[in-house]
Amino acid sequence: MGAQLRLLGLFTLLTMLMMVVGAVAGSFYGTSPTGAMGLFFVLAMLINLFSYFYSDKLVLRSYRARVVGEHEAPRLYRIVRHVAD
Repeated sequence: MGAQLRLLGLFTLLTMLMMVVGAVAGSFYGTSPTGAMGLFFVLAMLINLFSYFYSDKLVLRSYRARVVGEHEAPRLYRIVRHVAD
């Protein structure tokens, strides 16, 4: 429960930060700050959804992780078995 609450808090902070950036950008460029806040809110929601569902795949891809079989890394399999017991 604690990890989920922390994740919700981080996503909320990201959304609030994006909305502040939208208000500043809207004011700076002379458009409606509330309209820019709405646009940045939608952008923050898309970023939050993408990071929630795909961040693990991005990290694994960035490290070029792959599945290895026991015949490729027998020592690794022995270590994992030992730790799992």
